[in-house]
Amino acid sequence: MPDPSQISRLDKLRITREYLAYQLQRTDTAIRELAAQEKQNRHRAEQARADQGWKIQPKRGEAPPILHRGGCATYKAKDGMLLDRGQARLAATHETYVVMCEICTPLASFAFSSSVCSRVAAASGDRQGSGCSREIASVRGGRPGRQD
Repeated sequence: MPDPSQISRLDKLRITREYLAYQLQRTDTAIRELAAQEKQNRHRAEQARADQGWKIQPKRGEAPPILHRGGCATYKAKDGMLLDRGQARLAATHETYVVMCEICTPLASFAFSSSVCSRVAAASGDRQGSGCSREIASVRGGRPGRQD
């Protein structure tokens, strides 16, 4: 290696420039990676928020409105159109014309009494209420348990 005192000022500036270009490249790579990671984290947080909510698919023609879990892919709600647990429970129990999605089974997230099940079953056309009983059993880990 040559003696540092023997390197010209021009060569020193070229070496410095090369080193700074290397540092800039590493910094740009780190920025891209962090930006991608933040985007992925935001997407995960939005997905987790959606999974915790519920949404109602509007009535289409003669078909009644359908209650879905927030993460159900059969219906994409507009941003900010998610219901909280209380609103979804109210829609499921008091709105007799709302039917439950058969794919995401939103009833599984509630522990309903048998009287509520009969109203929901009647509204969805399940005369025996067996679907609701299965939902209650799934909420309780496969154990039917007590139903009021």
